[in-house]
Order: sequence, then structure tokens, then C-alpha cells
Amino acid sequence: DFSNGPSIDGITLRLVDQLSKPTPAFSFFHSSGVTTAISNFIFILNQWYHVAGVLDGLNAFIYVNGTLQGYQNGLRLLPYKNRTKCYFGRSIFYPWGDADANAYFDEIKIHQRALTQQEILNDFFFF
Repeated sequence: DFSNGPSIDGITLRLVDQLSKPTPAFSFFHSSGVTTAISNFIFILNQWYHVAGVLDGLNAFIYVNGTLQGYQNGLRLLPYKNRTKCYFGRSIFYPWGDADANAYFDEIKIHQRALTQQEILNDFFFF
């Protein structure tokens, strides 16, 4: 969760509950609402996954194990600004409903540009 507070130009790569099953989502919060790229991929508990969220300017993509699993076109660009509340495994929305992650993180990367699908696939196979 990278933001300046709940619903203030925030970016989250998170799990959402889809019919009681954990599903990855990539959300962008702004003053007029939220836009979310959501996947139909269902995680199995106690299994390792490589998850990547990519924003190329106007489109968001979710990859799981190097394969595109969801996307959202036509996003509203978030303003470039310093985000003061940045969490891994926790949300700015905690304690208002989002619990801390009950998970292990092996590696977290943030890039200055949108990676291609091939670069994400390479990262999955050769990390």
C-alpha cells in the first residue's frame, strides 16, 4: 500500500476476497473513486507464488507466475507525488477492515519503468 492516507492517490497490490477465495488485485485510489484490475486466479494456501503488478501509464496488469491474469485499461493517472504511508504486508486501511498479511515475502522489487511480460517471465524463472 503506497498512499498518503485512505483513498488519497494510493496504489495497492493486494488480495481480495472473491467468493471466499483469495484473488490478486491491483487498485488505484483517487478523489473520485477507485479503479481496480482484478484477476480470476485463485491462490492455494501454503503455496509460493510470483506476483507482479505493472502500470504502464494508462493500463494496469497483474501477472501470477509470469502469466497475465488480469488487466484494466484506461486508468486515470495518479499525480506524481511523494507518498508518505508505504507498507508491505499491511494496509493504510488497517484497522478499518484490512488485516496484516499472514504471509512470507521472499523478494520485493519496485522498478522505475513498466516491465514487459517477457521481463516478468524471466524474473519468475531466473530470480
